[in-house]
Amino acid sequence: MTEFNLIERLRQWVSMPAPGVVTGIGDDAAVLTVEPGFELLASSDWLIGEVHFFITDPPALVGYKALAVNLSDMAAMGAIPRWALLNISAPAQELKWIEEVAAGVVELAEQEGVVLVGGDTSVGQHAVSVTMLGLVEQGRALLRSGAKPGDLVVVSGKTGEAAYALEAIRKGDEPPSEALHRLQQPRPRIALGRALVGKASACIDISDGLLADLGHIATASSCGATVKLNKLPTSSLLETLPAQRRWEMQLGGGDDYELCFTVPQDRMAELTHLSAQLNLELTVIGVMDEEPGVKCIDPAGRRWEPRRRGWEHFE
Repeated sequence: MTEFNLIERLRQWVSMPAPGVVTGIGDDAAVLTVEPGFELLASSDWLIGEVHFFITDPPALVGYKALAVNLSDMAAMGAIPRWALLNISAPAQELKWIEEVAAGVVELAEQEGVVLVGGDTSVGQHAVSVTMLGLVEQGRALLRSGAKPGDLVVVSGKTGEAAYALEAIRKGDEPPSEALHRLQQPRPRIALGRALVGKASACIDISDGLLADLGHIATASSCGATVKLNKLPTSSLLETLPAQRRWEMQLGGGDDYELCFTVPQDRMAELTHLSAQLNLELTVIGVMDEEPGVKCIDPAGRRWEPRRRGWEHFE
């Protein structure tokens, strides 16, 4: 198979016509239309071999995750994901790897109503980049900057299992299947993000680690936050770990792709209703306050400091 054969196959995979797509794969650029009353959102992420995934990972799952992490960004903004551009590089003679990565992207895209409208392929190291485009009602995007002291800090689902899987792999162990699934196939919380529009005061997706990402909300909102460690939602897998090791994974492990958001305290009843409506655990883990930074309080009421607060590429 040649590069142009692959591009033609991608074009055939993509369902056309599609909403908002005037011209998709096949021209020098996609031609898209934005509905009146909406704003266009754009996000982009890299997945680099041996940094964000292992070369031995199934290529289709690498593709799945490449799209999922961008969908998670759209969820954090309360957006409707619409279109994606896919860029893949791999060593020469590995077009099969590129094809399988693309297949993983297309599979998830079809599940989430996203249309692949362009991209590029190249010879190089194993790497995948997706640029995601989405829509949100004018002036309604969820931002990191709207939290206020007194707002509740809420997290969806449970964090830490992806970090558990990654630690096991690095040790040469076989991780539990549920943890490996969380690492390789995170589920972006798109429905939750849409439901939070007009309810949440600030929102972010948890990619680098809960503490690091909550810290971004605190900084953008010019306030601080306090997290109660005994309030962290804990999976049955992590419950077996010593408390401090568990907290490290839940707070600083990253790769969770849950949403962390803040809501005014008088919206607590709406939060309970939303959790039931989406069949999704939403847990209040703390509160925003005026003291800068993010503080952790252990079950005994003492301040606790983790070894790391999240992922940092250039440490």
